[in-house]
Amino acid sequence: MAQYRDSLWQTRDYFAGSNKVQMKGAYLDKELTVKQGKFEWYSEEGRLKTTGTYEYGNKTGDWITYWKEGNVCIRDRYAKKGNIHQQESFDESGHLTARETFNGDRRIEWLYYNADGTTHKDTALANRSAEFPGRENALFTFLSTHIHYPETAQKSSNEGKVYVHFIIGKDGKITDTYVVKSPDSDLSTEAVRVIRLMPKWRPGIAANRVVFTPYTLPILFKLE
Repeated sequence: MAQYRDSLWQTRDYFAGSNKVQMKGAYLDKELTVKQGKFEWYSEEGRLKTTGTYEYGNKTGDWITYWKEGNVCIRDRYAKKGNIHQQESFDESGHLTARETFNGDRRIEWLYYNADGTTHKDTALANRSAEFPGRENALFTFLSTHIHYPETAQKSSNEGKVYVHFIIGKDGKITDTYVVKSPDSDLSTEAVRVIRLMPKWRPGIAANRVVFTPYTLPILFKLE
């Protein structure tokens, strides 16, 4: 619900089913289509996640996203006119890891900072996806070798894809495993068991820092 105050329509969004604020901001129009002034986004725990300013619906000035501990994670700097903006990335301790310049969504300049103070411009080293050791073929081999089709599912002729979500940690370990979608509970149990047997992955890197990577893997169970 919006309230008209100081020549703007002030509004707040809340997390579903609670009175905890998810977003605070203001609009120029009653229809809430043109953002104006400072906006803030929060976690369910009440922690400030992102803050920035709009001018007539366009991002302007510094936009900051914070780590859980409160340090700056990403700082975007937007000019009042044009599509050029600069992005600085930091690790949890506050160390600058990357400075990149974008024209819209296209990166046009970049420089990456290592912990020892050296720099490089190799995007292949600074940005990469998390990867199973040996890559995709090795992953398929691992799954086919370790999966055992549950007898109960076979007797019931249950088959299909089980979608398992997990987090690849900075050390490559698999955590927070759960089933997103599945045709059968026994197939779900077997899929999770095998996921938890996986060796360490090569962790993902973003903006020259090792990051946690969310991953959803479909596992196919098909009867002969």
